[in-house]
Amino acid sequence: MIGVVLTVTTGDLEQSEKLIAEYIEQSQSPGDHARALRIRANNHFLRNEFADALKALVHALNILDVEMDPSPTQDVADKMFEDVKNQILAIGYEELLKLPRATDPRIDLAVRLLNDAGK
Repeated sequence: MIGVVLTVTTGDLEQSEKLIAEYIEQSQSPGDHARALRIRANNHFLRNEFADALKALVHALNILDVEMDPSPTQDVADKMFEDVKNQILAIGYEELLKLPRATDPRIDLAVRLLNDAGK
């Protein structure tokens, strides 16, 4: 990380957007860039700009090599849900809970981004 701490406050979203843009320009790693886009998405959420927030989150996921369709059809979404549900059921809840936490920070960040996108 570059050593810059970004704080988004509801009182100065425009200034925080300028800081985010500057941070993105100076980002040296995909993780830094994705984290800045996550903060940008939060700015958009605070402004009720949901389409822009989703766009920023999808871009951040793409940077981390996670492909996600921002507007899947209902059939595609249903199929993805069923696939995930079946994989969880195949492993079993107890075994799933025993799995170790991911140690790769990119995976952890991707999970946080996906969680934000699902809000």
